[in-house]
Amino acid sequence: MALRPTSQQTRETGRAAAEIAAALLVVAFGLWLRLDGLDWDAFAGLHPDERHMVFTVTDALIRMAEADLSGLALWFDTAASPLNPRADGAFYVYGDLPHNAATLLAWWTGTGDWDGLLALGRSLTAGTDGLTVLLAWRLGRLWGRSAWSGLAAAAFYAGLPVAVQTAHFFTVDPFLALFCAVTLAGLSGAVAEGRGWGMAGVGMGCALACKISALAFGPLLFVAGGLAMRAGRGIWRTLGHMALAALVALVTFRLASPFSFDGLLPDERYVTALMQLDAMAGDWPGAPPNWSWVGRMPVLFPLRDLVLFGYAPGIFAALLLVRWRKLDPSAILGIAAALLVLGPMLVHGAPAMRYALPAGAAMAGLAGLAAARAGTARAAAATACLAVTLVMGDAVRRMLVLPHTRIEASLWIWQNVPKGGLIVNETAWDEGLPVILRLPGETERTWPFGEHGFAAGMLELTDPPSPEKARRMAGLLASADLIVESSARMSGSIPRLGGHRPVAEAYYRLRDAGELCIDEVAGFRRGLPVLGLFEIDDSFAQELWTVYDHPTVRLFRPLPCADRAGIEARLMEALPPEAIPLETPPR
Repeated sequence: MALRPTSQQTRETGRAAAEIAAALLVVAFGLWLRLDGLDWDAFAGLHPDERHMVFTVTDALIRMAEADLSGLALWFDTAASPLNPRADGAFYVYGDLPHNAATLLAWWTGTGDWDGLLALGRSLTAGTDGLTVLLAWRLGRLWGRSAWSGLAAAAFYAGLPVAVQTAHFFTVDPFLALFCAVTLAGLSGAVAEGRGWGMAGVGMGCALACKISALAFGPLLFVAGGLAMRAGRGIWRTLGHMALAALVALVTFRLASPFSFDGLLPDERYVTALMQLDAMAGDWPGAPPNWSWVGRMPVLFPLRDLVLFGYAPGIFAALLLVRWRKLDPSAILGIAAALLVLGPMLVHGAPAMRYALPAGAAMAGLAGLAAARAGTARAAAATACLAVTLVMGDAVRRMLVLPHTRIEASLWIWQNVPKGGLIVNETAWDEGLPVILRLPGETERTWPFGEHGFAAGMLELTDPPSPEKARRMAGLLASADLIVESSARMSGSIPRLGGHRPVAEAYYRLRDAGELCIDEVAGFRRGLPVLGLFEIDDSFAQELWTVYDHPTVRLFRPLPCADRAGIEARLMEALPPEAIPLETPPR
Protein backbone atom coordinates (compact mmCIF):
# COMPACT_ATOMS: atom_id res chain seq x y z
CA MET A 1 0.00 0.00 0.00
CA ALA A 2 1.55 3.31 -1.15
CA LEU A 3 2.11 5.93 1.46
CA ARG A 4 0.46 9.28 0.90
CA PRO A 5 2.77 12.27 0.94
CA THR A 6 2.51 14.39 4.02
CA SER A 7 1.24 17.92 3.84
CA GLN A 8 4.82 19.10 4.56
CA GLN A 9 6.13 17.10 1.59
CA THR A 10 3.36 18.49 -0.60
CA ARG A 11 4.22 22.05 0.38
CA GLU A 12 7.93 21.46 -0.27
CA THR A 13 7.19 19.95 -3.67
CA GLY A 14 4.95 22.89 -4.51
CA ARG A 15 7.59 25.39 -3.44
CA ALA A 16 10.25 23.62 -5.49
CA ALA A 17 8.00 23.60 -8.56
CA ALA A 18 7.16 27.28 -8.07
CA GLU A 19 10.87 28.14 -7.74
CA ILE A 20 11.76 26.26 -10.92
CA ALA A 21 8.91 27.93 -12.78
CA ALA A 22 10.03 31.35 -11.54
CA ALA A 23 13.62 30.61 -12.54
CA LEU A 24 12.51 29.61 -16.03
CA LEU A 25 10.54 32.84 -16.31
CA VAL A 26 13.67 34.83 -15.43
CA VAL A 27 15.64 32.84 -17.99
CA ALA A 28 12.92 33.52 -20.60
CA PHE A 29 13.13 37.24 -19.80
CA GLY A 30 16.91 37.13 -20.16
CA LEU A 31 16.56 35.35 -23.50
CA TRP A 32 14.13 38.01 -24.71
CA LEU A 33 16.62 40.75 -23.86
CA ARG A 34 19.24 38.87 -25.85
CA LEU A 35 17.18 37.73 -28.84
CA ASP A 36 15.37 40.99 -29.49
CA GLY A 37 17.32 43.05 -32.01
CA LEU A 38 19.60 40.34 -33.39
CA ASP A 39 19.45 42.24 -36.69
CA TRP A 40 20.84 45.35 -34.97
CA ASP A 41 22.96 46.23 -38.03
CA ALA A 42 20.50 44.88 -40.63
CA PHE A 43 23.00 42.01 -40.96
CA ALA A 44 25.49 44.33 -42.65
CA GLY A 45 28.26 42.74 -40.55
CA LEU A 46 29.46 45.86 -38.78
CA HIS A 47 31.40 43.97 -36.10
CA PRO A 48 34.86 42.90 -37.40
CA ASP A 49 35.12 39.94 -35.02
CA GLU A 50 31.78 38.68 -36.32
CA ARG A 51 32.97 39.02 -39.90
CA HIS A 52 36.02 36.97 -39.00
CA MET A 53 33.83 34.26 -37.48
CA VAL A 54 31.48 34.19 -40.50
CA PHE A 55 34.36 34.01 -42.97
CA THR A 56 35.93 31.18 -40.97
CA VAL A 57 32.68 29.21 -40.85
CA THR A 58 32.03 29.85 -44.55
CA ASP A 59 35.48 28.56 -45.50
CA ALA A 60 34.95 25.44 -43.39
CA LEU A 61 31.56 24.78 -45.01
CA ILE A 62 33.13 25.04 -48.47
CA ARG A 63 35.88 22.62 -47.51
CA MET A 64 33.39 20.20 -45.96
CA ALA A 65 31.34 20.16 -49.15
CA GLU A 66 34.43 19.14 -51.10
CA ALA A 67 36.04 16.72 -48.62
CA ASP A 68 35.72 12.97 -48.17
CA LEU A 69 36.60 12.94 -44.48
CA SER A 70 33.88 12.04 -42.00
CA GLY A 71 33.43 10.60 -38.53
CA LEU A 72 36.51 10.50 -36.31
CA ALA A 73 38.79 11.70 -39.10
CA LEU A 74 36.70 14.85 -39.43
CA TRP A 75 37.27 15.57 -35.74
CA PHE A 76 40.77 14.34 -34.98
CA ASP A 77 42.78 14.70 -38.20
CA THR A 78 44.07 18.19 -37.50
CA ALA A 79 46.19 18.36 -40.64
CA ALA A 80 43.46 17.31 -43.08
CA SER A 81 40.10 18.03 -41.46
CA PRO A 82 38.02 20.56 -43.42
CA LEU A 83 36.47 21.64 -40.12
CA ASN A 84 39.77 23.03 -38.83
CA PRO A 85 39.41 26.85 -38.58
CA ARG A 86 43.17 27.25 -39.12
CA ALA A 87 43.23 25.19 -42.32
CA ASP A 88 45.00 26.69 -45.33
CA GLY A 89 46.98 29.00 -43.03
CA ALA A 90 43.92 30.92 -41.81
CA PHE A 91 44.41 33.16 -38.76
CA TYR A 92 42.23 31.98 -35.85
CA VAL A 93 43.26 32.58 -32.24
CA TYR A 94 40.29 31.14 -30.36
CA GLY A 95 39.52 27.61 -29.28
CA ASP A 96 37.63 25.41 -31.70
CA LEU A 97 34.41 24.87 -29.76
CA PRO A 98 32.44 27.98 -30.87
CA HIS A 99 33.60 27.59 -34.47
CA ASN A 100 32.79 23.87 -34.60
CA ALA A 101 29.36 24.38 -32.99
CA ALA A 102 28.40 27.10 -35.47
CA THR A 103 29.83 25.28 -38.49
CA LEU A 104 28.17 21.96 -37.73
CA LEU A 105 24.85 23.66 -36.95
CA ALA A 106 25.06 25.59 -40.22
CA TRP A 107 25.92 22.40 -42.11
CA TRP A 108 23.06 20.50 -40.47
CA THR A 109 20.51 23.25 -41.20
CA GLY A 110 21.81 23.96 -44.70
CA THR A 111 22.69 27.57 -43.83
CA GLY A 112 25.40 29.13 -45.94
CA ASP A 113 24.46 32.65 -46.94
CA TRP A 114 25.73 35.77 -45.16
CA ASP A 115 22.47 36.79 -43.47
CA GLY A 116 21.72 33.23 -42.44
CA LEU A 117 25.14 32.63 -40.88
CA LEU A 118 25.05 35.91 -38.98
CA ALA A 119 21.55 35.16 -37.71
CA LEU A 120 22.54 31.61 -36.76
CA GLY A 121 25.70 32.74 -34.98
CA ARG A 122 23.94 35.48 -33.05
CA SER A 123 21.08 33.16 -32.09
CA LEU A 124 23.66 30.68 -30.86
CA THR A 125 25.43 33.23 -28.66
CA ALA A 126 22.11 34.61 -27.36
CA GLY A 127 20.94 31.11 -26.42
CA THR A 128 24.31 30.32 -24.87
CA ASP A 129 24.13 33.39 -22.67
CA GLY A 130 20.55 32.48 -21.73
CA LEU A 131 21.96 29.28 -20.24
CA THR A 132 24.36 31.40 -18.19
CA VAL A 133 21.31 33.07 -16.63
CA LEU A 134 20.29 29.60 -15.46
CA LEU A 135 23.79 28.98 -14.07
CA ALA A 136 23.61 32.27 -12.18
CA TRP A 137 20.41 30.99 -10.56
CA ARG A 138 22.24 27.82 -9.55
CA LEU A 139 25.11 29.82 -8.04
CA GLY A 140 22.80 32.13 -6.10
CA ARG A 141 20.83 29.12 -4.85
CA LEU A 142 23.97 27.35 -3.65
CA TRP A 143 25.56 30.35 -1.99
CA GLY A 144 22.44 31.78 -0.39
CA ARG A 145 20.64 28.48 0.35
CA SER A 146 17.33 30.11 -0.54
CA ALA A 147 14.99 30.45 -3.49
CA TRP A 148 15.18 34.24 -3.38
CA SER A 149 18.97 34.37 -3.62
CA GLY A 150 18.88 32.13 -6.70
CA LEU A 151 16.13 34.09 -8.43
CA ALA A 152 17.77 37.42 -7.62
CA ALA A 153 21.11 36.17 -8.98
CA ALA A 154 19.44 35.02 -12.21
CA ALA A 155 17.70 38.39 -12.56
CA PHE A 156 20.95 40.29 -12.00
CA TYR A 157 22.67 38.33 -14.77
CA ALA A 158 19.62 38.54 -17.04
CA GLY A 159 19.94 42.33 -17.00
CA LEU A 160 23.74 42.56 -16.99
CA PRO A 161 24.35 45.18 -19.71
CA VAL A 162 27.64 43.83 -21.04
CA ALA A 163 26.09 40.36 -21.25
CA VAL A 164 23.02 41.64 -23.11
CA GLN A 165 25.20 43.54 -25.56
CA THR A 166 27.74 40.79 -26.16
CA ALA A 167 25.03 38.15 -26.60
CA HIS A 168 23.94 40.04 -29.74
CA PHE A 169 27.38 39.47 -31.29
CA PHE A 170 28.56 36.26 -32.95
CA THR A 171 31.77 36.07 -30.92
CA VAL A 172 33.32 33.55 -28.55
CA ASP A 173 32.81 35.58 -25.35
CA PRO A 174 29.30 34.29 -24.45
CA PHE A 175 30.57 30.70 -24.84
CA LEU A 176 33.48 31.46 -22.54
CA ALA A 177 31.18 33.06 -19.96
CA LEU A 178 28.87 30.04 -19.97
CA PHE A 179 31.57 27.48 -19.36
CA CYS A 180 33.29 29.61 -16.73
CA ALA A 181 29.91 29.65 -14.96
CA VAL A 182 29.68 25.86 -15.35
CA THR A 183 33.14 25.55 -13.78
CA LEU A 184 32.19 27.80 -10.90
CA ALA A 185 28.88 26.00 -10.33
CA GLY A 186 30.64 22.64 -10.29
CA LEU A 187 33.26 23.73 -7.77
CA SER A 188 30.62 25.45 -5.63
CA GLY A 189 28.60 22.25 -5.57
CA ALA A 190 31.71 20.30 -4.63
CA VAL A 191 32.30 22.58 -1.64
CA ALA A 192 28.66 22.95 -0.56
CA GLU A 193 27.33 19.45 -1.30
CA GLY A 194 30.35 17.27 -1.89
CA ARG A 195 29.66 16.72 -5.59
CA GLY A 196 30.47 18.62 -8.75
CA TRP A 197 34.18 18.00 -9.38
CA GLY A 198 33.50 16.29 -12.71
CA MET A 199 31.15 19.09 -13.78
CA ALA A 200 33.86 21.60 -12.95
CA GLY A 201 36.37 19.68 -15.05
CA VAL A 202 34.04 19.57 -18.04
CA GLY A 203 33.33 23.28 -17.66
CA MET A 204 36.99 24.20 -17.45
CA GLY A 205 37.88 22.07 -20.47
CA CYS A 206 35.10 23.62 -22.55
CA ALA A 207 36.10 27.13 -21.40
CA LEU A 208 39.66 26.49 -22.59
CA ALA A 209 38.18 25.20 -25.85
CA CYS A 210 36.61 28.65 -26.30
CA LYS A 211 39.49 30.92 -25.30
CA ILE A 212 42.85 30.23 -23.71
CA SER A 213 42.27 33.10 -21.27
CA ALA A 214 40.08 30.67 -19.31
CA LEU A 215 43.32 29.64 -17.62
CA ALA A 216 42.57 32.51 -15.24
CA PHE A 217 39.99 30.22 -13.63
CA GLY A 218 42.63 27.55 -12.93
CA PRO A 219 43.45 28.68 -9.36
CA LEU A 220 39.79 28.21 -8.43
CA LEU A 221 40.45 24.47 -8.28
CA PHE A 222 42.91 24.99 -5.44
CA VAL A 223 40.59 27.40 -3.64
CA ALA A 224 37.81 24.80 -3.87
CA GLY A 225 40.16 22.10 -2.64
CA GLY A 226 41.16 24.17 0.39
CA LEU A 227 37.52 24.93 1.22
CA ALA A 228 36.57 21.25 0.89
CA MET A 229 39.37 20.21 3.23
CA ARG A 230 38.32 22.89 5.67
CA ALA A 231 34.81 21.41 5.57
CA GLY A 232 36.28 18.10 6.78
CA ARG A 233 36.05 16.07 3.59
CA GLY A 234 39.50 14.59 3.99
CA ILE A 235 42.82 15.59 2.47
CA TRP A 236 43.40 12.53 0.27
CA ARG A 237 39.83 12.32 -0.88
CA THR A 238 39.84 15.99 -1.83
CA LEU A 239 43.20 15.72 -3.59
CA GLY A 240 41.80 12.80 -5.57
CA HIS A 241 38.77 14.84 -6.57
CA MET A 242 41.00 17.76 -7.58
CA ALA A 243 43.17 15.46 -9.71
CA LEU A 244 40.03 14.01 -11.29
CA ALA A 245 38.71 17.51 -12.13
CA ALA A 246 42.07 18.48 -13.68
CA LEU A 247 42.20 15.28 -15.73
CA VAL A 248 38.61 15.74 -16.93
CA ALA A 249 39.45 19.33 -17.89
CA LEU A 250 42.44 18.25 -19.99
CA VAL A 251 40.53 15.45 -21.72
CA THR A 252 37.57 17.74 -22.36
CA PHE A 253 39.84 20.44 -23.77
CA ARG A 254 41.43 17.88 -26.10
CA LEU A 255 38.03 16.63 -27.29
CA ALA A 256 36.22 19.95 -27.50
CA SER A 257 39.04 21.82 -29.25
CA PRO A 258 40.49 19.06 -31.44
CA PHE A 259 42.40 21.29 -33.86
CA SER A 260 44.26 23.08 -31.08
CA PHE A 261 46.25 19.85 -30.79
CA ASP A 262 48.42 17.69 -32.99
CA GLY A 263 48.21 14.37 -31.22
CA LEU A 264 48.74 15.14 -27.56
CA LEU A 265 50.76 18.32 -28.11
CA PRO A 266 49.51 21.80 -29.00
CA ASP A 267 49.18 22.32 -32.75
CA GLU A 268 51.87 24.57 -34.21
CA ARG A 269 49.31 26.68 -36.11
CA TYR A 270 47.37 27.34 -32.91
CA VAL A 271 50.49 28.37 -31.01
CA THR A 272 51.63 30.55 -33.91
CA ALA A 273 48.26 32.31 -34.03
CA LEU A 274 48.47 33.07 -30.31
CA MET A 275 51.97 34.45 -30.74
CA GLN A 276 50.83 36.60 -33.68
CA LEU A 277 48.00 37.98 -31.57
CA ASP A 278 50.44 38.90 -28.84
CA ALA A 279 52.71 40.57 -31.40
CA MET A 280 49.79 42.63 -32.73
CA ALA A 281 49.51 44.26 -29.32
CA GLY A 282 53.25 44.84 -29.55
CA ASP A 283 55.17 47.60 -27.88
CA TRP A 284 53.53 50.92 -27.15
CA PRO A 285 50.96 51.51 -28.47
CA GLY A 286 50.59 48.56 -30.83
CA ALA A 287 48.20 48.49 -33.80
CA PRO A 288 45.78 51.43 -34.30
CA PRO A 289 42.81 49.62 -32.69
CA ASN A 290 44.83 49.66 -29.45
CA TRP A 291 45.40 53.40 -29.55
CA SER A 292 42.16 54.04 -27.68
CA TRP A 293 43.86 52.82 -24.49
CA VAL A 294 46.79 55.24 -24.69
CA GLY A 295 46.71 57.94 -22.06
CA ARG A 296 43.93 56.31 -20.04
CA MET A 297 44.11 56.09 -16.27
CA PRO A 298 44.97 52.49 -15.34
CA VAL A 299 42.40 50.66 -13.21
CA LEU A 300 40.18 53.71 -12.69
CA PHE A 301 39.26 54.15 -16.36
CA PRO A 302 38.02 50.57 -16.95
CA LEU A 303 36.50 50.43 -13.47
CA ARG A 304 34.46 53.58 -14.15
CA ASP A 305 33.06 52.09 -17.38
CA LEU A 306 32.37 48.78 -15.71
CA VAL A 307 30.44 50.42 -12.86
CA LEU A 308 28.48 52.83 -15.05
CA PHE A 309 27.76 50.64 -18.05
CA GLY A 310 29.22 47.14 -18.27
CA TYR A 311 27.88 45.77 -14.99
CA ALA A 312 25.71 48.83 -14.20
CA PRO A 313 25.75 50.53 -10.78
CA GLY A 314 23.13 48.23 -9.29
CA ILE A 315 25.27 45.14 -9.03
CA PHE A 316 28.10 47.00 -7.29
CA ALA A 317 25.67 48.72 -4.94
CA ALA A 318 24.15 45.34 -4.09
CA LEU A 319 27.55 44.02 -3.06
CA LEU A 320 27.65 46.67 -0.34
CA LEU A 321 24.74 44.84 1.28
CA VAL A 322 26.61 41.55 1.63
CA ARG A 323 27.12 40.34 5.17
CA TRP A 324 30.63 39.13 4.59
CA ARG A 325 31.00 37.38 7.96
CA LYS A 326 28.04 35.09 7.35
CA LEU A 327 28.92 33.86 3.86
CA ASP A 328 28.53 30.20 2.97
CA PRO A 329 32.03 28.78 2.31
CA SER A 330 31.08 28.02 -1.30
CA ALA A 331 30.38 31.72 -1.88
CA ILE A 332 34.08 32.41 -1.29
CA LEU A 333 34.58 30.82 -4.71
CA GLY A 334 32.46 33.58 -6.20
CA ILE A 335 34.68 36.23 -4.66
CA ALA A 336 37.79 34.40 -5.87
CA ALA A 337 36.37 34.07 -9.40
CA ALA A 338 35.54 37.78 -9.55
CA LEU A 339 39.03 38.73 -8.36
CA LEU A 340 40.75 36.34 -10.77
CA VAL A 341 38.90 37.83 -13.75
CA LEU A 342 38.46 41.48 -12.81
CA GLY A 343 41.88 41.98 -11.25
CA PRO A 344 43.88 41.21 -14.43
CA MET A 345 41.23 42.88 -16.59
CA LEU A 346 41.51 46.19 -14.74
CA VAL A 347 45.31 46.30 -15.13
CA HIS A 348 45.35 44.92 -18.68
CA GLY A 349 46.79 47.16 -21.35
CA ALA A 350 43.52 46.84 -23.30
CA PRO A 351 40.83 46.41 -20.60
CA ALA A 352 37.82 45.81 -22.84
CA MET A 353 34.62 45.36 -20.83
CA ARG A 354 33.88 42.05 -22.53
CA TYR A 355 36.90 40.64 -20.67
CA ALA A 356 34.83 41.04 -17.49
CA LEU A 357 32.05 38.81 -18.82
CA PRO A 358 33.45 35.51 -17.40
CA ALA A 359 33.01 37.02 -13.92
CA GLY A 360 29.43 38.08 -14.66
CA ALA A 361 27.76 35.00 -13.20
CA ALA A 362 29.92 35.21 -10.06
CA MET A 363 29.08 38.88 -9.55
CA ALA A 364 25.40 38.21 -10.19
CA GLY A 365 25.45 35.35 -7.70
CA LEU A 366 27.01 37.52 -5.01
CA ALA A 367 24.59 40.37 -5.74
CA GLY A 368 21.66 37.95 -5.57
CA LEU A 369 22.92 36.62 -2.27
CA ALA A 370 23.20 40.17 -0.92
CA ALA A 371 19.74 41.15 -2.14
CA ALA A 372 18.09 38.07 -0.67
CA ARG A 373 19.70 38.62 2.73
CA ALA A 374 19.22 42.36 2.87
CA GLY A 375 16.41 42.05 5.39
CA THR A 376 13.41 44.30 5.78
CA ALA A 377 15.45 47.40 6.56
CA ARG A 378 17.43 47.11 3.33
CA ALA A 379 14.77 45.55 1.12
CA ALA A 380 14.09 48.80 -0.71
CA ALA A 381 17.80 49.28 -1.43
CA ALA A 382 18.14 45.71 -2.68
CA THR A 383 15.10 46.10 -4.92
CA ALA A 384 16.48 49.34 -6.31
CA CYS A 385 19.82 47.66 -7.10
CA LEU A 386 18.08 44.93 -9.06
CA ALA A 387 15.77 47.40 -10.79
CA VAL A 388 18.71 49.54 -11.94
CA THR A 389 20.43 46.50 -13.42
CA LEU A 390 17.31 45.35 -15.26
CA VAL A 391 16.58 48.85 -16.58
CA MET A 392 20.15 49.20 -17.85
CA GLY A 393 19.99 45.80 -19.52
CA ASP A 394 16.72 46.80 -21.17
CA ALA A 395 18.31 50.10 -22.26
CA VAL A 396 20.95 48.13 -24.16
CA ARG A 397 18.20 46.08 -25.81
CA ARG A 398 16.29 49.22 -26.78
CA MET A 399 19.44 50.74 -28.24
CA LEU A 400 20.03 47.63 -30.35
CA VAL A 401 16.54 47.59 -31.86
CA LEU A 402 16.81 51.22 -33.02
CA PRO A 403 18.33 51.95 -36.45
CA HIS A 404 22.11 51.70 -36.44
CA THR A 405 23.84 55.07 -36.70
CA ARG A 406 26.06 53.87 -39.55
CA ILE A 407 23.00 52.59 -41.44
CA GLU A 408 21.27 55.94 -40.92
CA ALA A 409 24.36 57.81 -42.09
CA SER A 410 24.71 55.56 -45.13
CA LEU A 411 21.12 56.20 -46.18
CA TRP A 412 21.71 59.94 -45.74
CA ILE A 413 24.73 59.69 -48.04
CA TRP A 414 22.74 57.98 -50.78
CA GLN A 415 20.09 60.67 -50.52
CA ASN A 416 22.40 63.70 -50.36
CA VAL A 417 25.57 62.92 -52.31
CA PRO A 418 25.43 62.72 -56.13
CA LYS A 419 26.36 59.42 -57.76
CA GLY A 420 30.03 59.35 -58.57
CA GLY A 421 30.77 61.87 -55.82
CA LEU A 422 34.02 61.50 -53.86
CA ILE A 423 33.50 60.14 -50.35
CA VAL A 424 36.57 60.32 -48.15
CA ASN A 425 36.91 58.04 -45.12
CA GLU A 426 39.57 58.31 -42.43
CA THR A 427 41.32 54.94 -42.25
CA ALA A 428 40.99 51.29 -43.13
CA TRP A 429 41.16 50.58 -39.38
CA ASP A 430 37.60 51.90 -38.98
CA GLU A 431 34.34 51.04 -40.73
CA GLY A 432 34.04 52.97 -43.97
CA LEU A 433 30.80 54.62 -45.08
CA PRO A 434 28.49 54.12 -46.76
CA VAL A 435 28.14 50.49 -45.71
CA ILE A 436 26.71 47.80 -47.93
CA LEU A 437 22.94 47.91 -47.39
CA ARG A 438 19.58 47.44 -49.01
CA LEU A 439 18.34 50.74 -50.32
CA PRO A 440 14.62 51.53 -50.00
CA GLY A 441 12.69 49.48 -52.55
CA GLU A 442 15.63 47.14 -53.25
CA THR A 443 15.81 43.44 -52.38
CA GLU A 444 19.57 43.04 -52.75
CA ARG A 445 22.34 44.94 -50.99
CA THR A 446 24.02 47.68 -52.97
CA TRP A 447 27.79 47.99 -53.20
CA PRO A 448 28.46 51.67 -52.45
CA PHE A 449 31.57 52.24 -54.56
CA GLY A 450 32.30 51.76 -58.20
CA GLU A 451 30.35 52.20 -61.42
CA HIS A 452 26.93 52.60 -59.86
CA GLY A 453 27.98 54.20 -56.59
CA PHE A 454 30.58 56.66 -55.35
CA ALA A 455 34.28 57.34 -55.76
CA ALA A 456 36.35 56.43 -52.71
CA GLY A 457 39.18 58.25 -50.97
CA MET A 458 41.09 57.51 -47.78
CA LEU A 459 42.91 60.02 -45.56
CA GLU A 460 45.02 57.23 -43.99
CA LEU A 461 45.27 59.15 -40.74
CA THR A 462 47.19 56.30 -39.12
CA ASP A 463 50.16 56.67 -41.50
CA PRO A 464 53.35 58.22 -40.05
CA PRO A 465 53.73 61.99 -40.59
CA SER A 466 55.32 63.14 -43.83
CA PRO A 467 54.99 65.95 -46.39
CA GLU A 468 53.46 63.46 -48.79
CA LYS A 469 50.79 62.59 -46.25
CA ALA A 470 49.93 66.27 -45.71
CA ARG A 471 49.70 66.90 -49.47
CA ARG A 472 47.56 63.83 -50.08
CA MET A 473 45.20 64.73 -47.24
CA ALA A 474 44.89 68.33 -48.47
CA GLY A 475 43.97 67.18 -51.98
CA LEU A 476 41.28 64.82 -50.71
CA LEU A 477 39.83 67.27 -48.20
CA ALA A 478 39.53 70.09 -50.76
CA SER A 479 37.97 67.92 -53.49
CA ALA A 480 35.71 65.65 -51.44
CA ASP A 481 31.95 65.68 -51.81
CA LEU A 482 31.73 64.24 -48.29
CA ILE A 483 34.22 63.56 -45.49
CA VAL A 484 33.26 60.78 -43.11
CA GLU A 485 34.10 60.28 -39.44
CA SER A 486 32.55 56.86 -38.99
CA SER A 487 33.22 56.82 -35.24
CA ALA A 488 35.44 58.46 -32.65
CA ARG A 489 37.96 55.64 -33.04
CA MET A 490 40.63 57.96 -34.47
CA SER A 491 39.44 61.40 -33.30
CA GLY A 492 39.25 60.12 -29.74
CA SER A 493 42.66 58.44 -29.82
CA ILE A 494 45.13 60.29 -32.04
CA PRO A 495 45.18 63.49 -29.90
CA ARG A 496 46.43 61.36 -26.96
CA LEU A 497 49.40 59.86 -28.85
CA GLY A 498 51.81 62.52 -27.62
CA GLY A 499 52.47 64.07 -31.04
CA HIS A 500 53.20 60.80 -32.86
CA ARG A 501 50.59 61.58 -35.50
CA PRO A 502 50.92 65.38 -35.66
CA VAL A 503 49.33 65.86 -39.10
CA ALA A 504 46.24 63.88 -38.16
CA GLU A 505 46.09 65.64 -34.79
CA ALA A 506 46.31 69.03 -36.52
CA TYR A 507 43.57 68.00 -38.93
CA TYR A 508 41.12 67.32 -36.10
CA ARG A 509 42.08 70.47 -34.22
CA LEU A 510 41.82 72.75 -37.26
CA ARG A 511 38.68 71.09 -38.58
CA ASP A 512 36.78 71.44 -35.32
CA ALA A 513 37.97 75.04 -34.93
CA GLY A 514 36.55 75.86 -38.38
CA GLU A 515 39.97 76.78 -39.80
CA LEU A 516 39.92 74.40 -42.78
CA CYS A 517 36.63 75.58 -44.32
CA ILE A 518 35.16 72.14 -43.63
CA ASP A 519 31.67 72.13 -42.14
CA GLU A 520 29.72 69.39 -40.36
CA VAL A 521 26.52 68.74 -42.32
CA ALA A 522 25.05 65.77 -40.45
CA GLY A 523 25.55 63.84 -37.24
CA PHE A 524 24.13 60.57 -35.98
CA ARG A 525 24.35 59.84 -32.26
CA ARG A 526 22.73 57.36 -29.92
CA GLY A 527 22.87 56.80 -26.19
CA LEU A 528 21.15 54.22 -24.01
CA PRO A 529 17.35 54.73 -24.06
CA VAL A 530 16.01 54.34 -20.51
CA LEU A 531 12.45 52.98 -20.63
CA GLY A 532 11.88 55.05 -23.76
CA LEU A 533 11.88 58.23 -21.64
CA PHE A 534 15.40 59.63 -22.04
CA GLU A 535 18.86 58.63 -23.23
CA ILE A 536 22.02 58.18 -21.19
CA ASP A 537 25.01 59.61 -23.00
CA ASP A 538 27.68 56.90 -22.97
CA SER A 539 29.86 58.38 -25.72
CA PHE A 540 32.66 58.98 -23.18
CA ALA A 541 32.89 55.28 -22.35
CA GLN A 542 35.64 53.08 -23.75
CA GLU A 543 35.60 52.77 -27.52
CA LEU A 544 34.75 49.06 -27.64
CA TRP A 545 31.52 49.70 -25.74
CA THR A 546 30.17 51.98 -28.48
CA VAL A 547 32.09 51.50 -31.72
CA TYR A 548 30.30 48.39 -32.99
CA ASP A 549 26.63 48.95 -32.30
CA HIS A 550 26.12 52.68 -31.66
CA PRO A 551 29.10 54.80 -32.73
CA THR A 552 28.79 58.54 -33.16
CA VAL A 553 28.98 59.32 -36.89
CA ARG A 554 29.86 62.80 -38.18
CA LEU A 555 29.69 63.87 -41.83
CA PHE A 556 31.51 66.91 -43.23
CA ARG A 557 31.66 68.86 -46.47
CA PRO A 558 34.29 71.32 -47.72
CA LEU A 559 32.90 74.83 -48.12
CA PRO A 560 33.58 76.92 -51.23
CA CYS A 561 36.38 78.60 -49.32
CA ALA A 562 38.23 75.28 -48.87
CA ASP A 563 41.53 75.72 -50.66
CA ARG A 564 43.91 72.83 -51.28
CA ALA A 565 47.00 75.00 -50.98
CA GLY A 566 45.72 76.63 -47.81
CA ILE A 567 44.84 73.29 -46.18
CA GLU A 568 48.20 71.86 -47.19
CA ALA A 569 50.03 74.78 -45.66
CA ARG A 570 48.20 74.44 -42.34
CA LEU A 571 48.89 70.69 -42.19
CA MET A 572 52.53 71.20 -43.14
CA GLU A 573 52.91 73.50 -40.14
CA ALA A 574 52.22 70.52 -37.91
CA LEU A 575 55.13 68.48 -39.29
CA PRO A 576 58.03 68.21 -36.84
CA PRO A 577 61.56 68.81 -38.11
CA GLU A 578 62.08 65.09 -37.84
CA ALA A 579 59.34 62.43 -37.77
CA ILE A 580 58.87 60.91 -34.31
CA PRO A 581 59.04 57.09 -34.40
CA LEU A 582 55.75 55.64 -33.23
CA GLU A 583 57.55 53.09 -31.07
CA THR A 584 58.75 55.81 -28.70
CA PRO A 585 56.21 56.32 -25.88
CA PRO A 586 55.25 59.88 -24.98
CA ARG A 587 57.05 61.37 -21.98
